[in-house]
Amino acid sequence: MIGDQPREAVVLVHGGAFQVYDKTLEDSMSGLIASILGRPGAHCFAGDWRGVQYLLPDRESSDRADAVVEMFDPSSMRCESLTAFGKLMASVSGGQIVRAVGAAVFDQWRSDHGVGTLSPGTCVPPKRYAFLGGDGQLSDRAISMQVHVGLAAKLRWKMQQLGLRPGDRLPDDFFHV
Repeated sequence: MIGDQPREAVVLVHGGAFQVYDKTLEDSMSGLIASILGRPGAHCFAGDWRGVQYLLPDRESSDRADAVVEMFDPSSMRCESLTAFGKLMASVSGGQIVRAVGAAVFDQWRSDHGVGTLSPGTCVPPKRYAFLGGDGQLSDRAISMQVHVGLAAKLRWKMQQLGLRPGDRLPDDFFHV
């Protein structure tokens, strides 16, 4: 629970710039990220408008203010320690989290695309993932967080199967299904 918001509701901060997931989104995103990272207990509790996911080592860690929050960026497939859970949640409750997730760029994107608020569980992915040589340019439309994370994982897996590394030239048929 955050402030007076129950866990059964998604909490949108600044029009969806940061989203604390409800139980349904927590469960589905946790399962997806746990399989990508090979960490069965990983607990994904939030995401931001860029599709970055925020996770704890396990669900029980959400009861500890000192638990380390990790940030997983599907575009680069990088996961790194961020801060203590208590500090992060205090920044959510106080609204400071919006600066950390690039609210000015988010506001410009919303203005340019006539979007007021992102729907719960959606994000604005890059046009091309960083591990595929993307330059950070954003998509023109929001998509499901699950689709974004799952697609990134699938493309990264395909690269690995072909023996490709980030920066390698992709075969012409790489995106053909």
